[in-house]
Amino acid sequence: MLQLIKGFSSRILFLIYPQFRDVYPRGHFWNAGYFCTNVGEDYDRVFDYVKNQ
Repeated sequence: MLQLIKGFSSRILFLIYPQFRDVYPRGHFWNAGYFCTNVGEDYDRVFDYVKNQ
């Protein structure tokens, strides 16, 4: 499901901002993975995940 959302949103972004093709010539706007957690997850764990991308 998340891959569909990422794919759809990147297509929309490339349509609205064609200059993104200069920065992302292969059309890969999003990272291949994703991170899901519940509302109770602590800040440090989420911060570490984002920092290590």
